[in-house]
Amino acid sequence: MAERVQIATMGKYEPERLKFVLFKRKWDKLVILHSSQSKENAEMIKEDIGGQMPVCLKEVNPWDYQDVLATALEVAYKYRKYDLSFNASLGTRVMTVALHMAGAFSNSPVYLVRGEKNDVQGVVELQPIKRMMLTLPKKNILGIINKEKDGCILQKRLGSRAELGASTISGHVNELEKARYITKRRERDGNILCITDLGRIVLRAAGYWKKKK
Repeated sequence: MAERVQIATMGKYEPERLKFVLFKRKWDKLVILHSSQSKENAEMIKEDIGGQMPVCLKEVNPWDYQDVLATALEVAYKYRKYDLSFNASLGTRVMTVALHMAGAFSNSPVYLVRGEKNDVQGVVELQPIKRMMLTLPKKNILGIINKEKDGCILQKRLGSRAELGASTISGHVNELEKARYITKRRERDGNILCITDLGRIVLRAAGYWKKKK
């Protein structure tokens, strides 16, 4: 049976909620995503339970969705062969949404504490809806950009490399940019496309969880 790893977000208030979920379901390893403001709470939790299980801390920008999601997916990919779950009971709304997306992407459950402030009543388990994978053309485009030395490419060079027409390329590029998997900027020679950190981990992880389904 695979070891159980939980990835949790930490907020500035009520850190005990994290421990409530942790001991209600039992895990073997904990990774806490925290902000600079909630670092003290994360360190307190690590000190309290570090003797019972390994605890790893990762600092994120709590209001940067791309940063939180990319970090959560990086951790999830690192522990991809473990039994994964996410605890989104604490932190900003951005952190909560990012963990929900990471859970959906990795086909892993997300846990929330039920109850108002200082009145914990139980744990809610949210099982992921089957996620949509990257389509093959989008995956190919990301792969081409990722293989460039600096992770950037002229959009007009993609056509022959991806074996797609200009209008088709444009549609995929717009969707990838909207998803924050790439950035696009206008230069004299045309649009420059660059893969983001989120795009890299999505590309790397998508293949693994596609096989796992």
